[in-house]
Amino acid sequence: MSVFMNKNQIFLVTTREDVVLFCNEVLHNFATIHTLSCLDCVTYNAEGIVIFDAFREPETLYFLSQAHKYKCSFIIFISPLLNEDIQRKLRLFTSYCFSSITVFNTQNNFKSFARRFFAQCHDGYNSRNGNGVIEARNETINGFFAGISPKIQNFRSMLRSVSMVDTPVFLLGETGSGKTSAAKLIHNLSARKNGPFIKVPLSEFASSISESTLFGKKEGAYTDAVADEGYFKRSNHGSLFLDEVGTFKFTDQQKLLRFGDDKAFTPVGSSKPLSIDTRIILATNANIREMLDKGTMRLDFFHRFSNNVLTIPSLRERPEDIPYIAKQYLKNNKICKFLSPTALEKLCEFSWTGNIRELNNCMERTVRDCQNERIGPDDLDFGYMV
Repeated sequence: MSVFMNKNQIFLVTTREDVVLFCNEVLHNFATIHTLSCLDCVTYNAEGIVIFDAFREPETLYFLSQAHKYKCSFIIFISPLLNEDIQRKLRLFTSYCFSSITVFNTQNNFKSFARRFFAQCHDGYNSRNGNGVIEARNETINGFFAGISPKIQNFRSMLRSVSMVDTPVFLLGETGSGKTSAAKLIHNLSARKNGPFIKVPLSEFASSISESTLFGKKEGAYTDAVADEGYFKRSNHGSLFLDEVGTFKFTDQQKLLRFGDDKAFTPVGSSKPLSIDTRIILATNANIREMLDKGTMRLDFFHRFSNNVLTIPSLRERPEDIPYIAKQYLKNNKICKFLSPTALEKLCEFSWTGNIRELNNCMERTVRDCQNERIGPDDLDFGYMV
């Protein structure tokens, strides 16, 4: 990070307006978050940013006696009220360890500081620390798939790559891992972004999806038949997303194969084939190899649409991304609350079998019921099953 201020400064913020949101932004955008000793009110990261929320006097005094042990470029010290004892120790601490102290006591001058701070921060997702080590910085694609793990960085790179081509995509991943979000991103990042994005929820068709549902039908095609253009016609010049293709019946796969061969289909009751321009995106949480071995998925069907196979990593494979996903939820929903370090640790220790969907549901319940701007570990609501 390029720091615009001199090193070793304290920024004392005596107004709480806008502070929580700013500090959440700081910790969200930069590298790994740590806790200072046993203090839940202190957070810092590898860039040397320390944010201290001095809302309890004993912890404040303890922090001032211990903080000289930690190397940091500067401290953002939040405290609406400072008694004389704390002020004296803060001045002493500053004279020993820091070059200067800057006080922000109004909303406007703190906002100016925040704007200048972010203006000097690089937009990339990698930074180099003082030892020359490259450290990952959080990144998203339009607010989705946040994280710093190599697995999610590789997935984001692959997702951007397949968006640039116009061949079918097969999305694999556990329940709740974000397959629908990935499909929408592929569409929105592609040249088809101004066309329709049509989702076909195949799991809702318990027995078999009819050809008329997929390819439409002419009025009078059979008794009481009403004209319907079907999913494929509606996706013309856009993308057709076949969700949960693992539930697609073996006999129904042949219907889609015919379209894959010549990009044309014949509506029920018509003798004239229609050619359309649509991109096929498929997704499933099923094990493709098992389906092929058991014969529930046609091998030619898989080969027809497996030009690009992307697997979304589960949260169990990348627990280091959980804090970033949780804070991205707060950011996307414009929620002016922040998670304490121990709350983040508790989130990381939980087994998210429902992946991102389960984590977002947890965050929704938590922010609904938590009355404070600071979310502690006891405020987390993991749901009925826990």
